[in-house]
Amino acid sequence: MKRRPAEYLRQMHYDCLVHDDDSLELLAKRAGTDRIMLGTDFPASGGILGGAVNWIKKFDPFSEEDKNKILMKNAERFLNLKKTD
Repeated sequence: MKRRPAEYLRQMHYDCLVHDDDSLELLAKRAGTDRIMLGTDFPASGGILGGAVNWIKKFDPFSEEDKNKILMKNAERFLNLKKTD
């Protein structure tokens, strides 16, 4: 490998469902919030009480911008979708 393994983390995308606040915070630190998406929620909650959407909305370490990225903007960019108002 030409670079340390951790340096490749920002080249992949991740589901936010890691079941643990500390793990989610570490993932954001290592990969960046622009690489995390809401991939698991409906129809199951992924084992998170109240569902993954509510977990992200209430996750204090993230700014509102980071939350919007994870809940919507990253998927729009990844899927090359344009939001219509």
